[in-house]
Amino acid sequence: MRGALALVLLLAGPALADPIMAAAGIEMLLPQLARPAPFPRSLALAGRMAGEDAEIQAVLGRLGDLAAVGVPNRRMLAATLPAALDAAVAAEVGVEGGLGLFLARVMRLGAGVSGGLDSPALIAAVVAQAHMEAGGLAPAAAALAGLPPEPTLDAWREAARARLRLEAEAALLADLAMRRLVP
Repeated sequence: MRGALALVLLLAGPALADPIMAAAGIEMLLPQLARPAPFPRSLALAGRMAGEDAEIQAVLGRLGDLAAVGVPNRRMLAATLPAALDAAVAAEVGVEGGLGLFLARVMRLGAGVSGGLDSPALIAAVVAQAHMEAGGLAPAAAALAGLPPEPTLDAWREAARARLRLEAEAALLADLAMRRLVP
């Protein structure tokens, strides 16, 4: 693969080498952004390959904090949402500990079946769960935005914001790569 890239750059000449290298760096970085693991090496490599391209360097610079720790993917967020919803409902009810979480789960599941939505946390929980099941991370996060602070819920909201931010930057990088390849 590296040999083929070198051959393309050699044949393309110096005028095209920089844009092609920048696009190649982005293409190597993009798959890493879909994973939950930290990606500092891939980010550094993309930065080196982008050279003096200010647009690409600006986007890569905004990813540094996320690269160091990684970002939960959508599957992880969907898997951890029920615990965050139960914690939010338990906090609203005012019952702590395992009993509170059990009561919250029963209330949440019952509200989904019977339609008995009589609290802001229950309404937000049912709406957020429905959005997540439909693949809508942004609407799910928006449905939970008005709920009061609760540690488990706050951690989920922060992770969702980070994933949405990362996905937006990835889309921008993909567009920049395409513009470098097809002027």
